[in-house]
Amino acid sequence: MLEIYLLLNYMNLFLIILMTNSKRKSKYNIKETRKRTLITSVGLITINSTSDIDKETKEYYVPSRDILHLKPYQRLTNEA
Repeated sequence: MLEIYLLLNYMNLFLIILMTNSKRKSKYNIKETRKRTLITSVGLITINSTSDIDKETKEYYVPSRDILHLKPYQRLTNEA
């Protein structure tokens, strides 16, 4: 249970730091932030996930999906 709590806190802290990063803010606009539940090897975790829009190309970017190497709508992590 402690592993889930630590992983959850780490992911949410990392995403907060990423959201406030000035380089990210200069390239992307945050479109939305929502909770996302993932199935991991240590159990279910719920993280805050943001969707961004590139200011120049208008393409969507989801940092948490990129960091965790997830495909769109994928709930099961690769390690689970």
